[in-house]
Amino acid sequence: MRSWLGAGAPGRKRDTSRWRSPYERTGPATHDAAETFLQEFGGLTVSISGPGIGCARTPFELDPTEPAT
Repeated sequence: MRSWLGAGAPGRKRDTSRWRSPYERTGPATHDAAETFLQEFGGLTVSISGPGIGCARTPFELDPTEPAT
């Protein structure tokens, strides 16, 4: 939880137009819940490191334009 708070969540209000605009021309409208999620968590960078349970903790960014791996 401390990592999320250190990264700026909760309570962020980001402009989501850069993530929505490529899809709005050809796809369905963005759902209100998705918009709310993107405002708060889109582009969030979590800087963590150290040992984990199954693998080491690794920093990550929540980028809606990147496919999940």
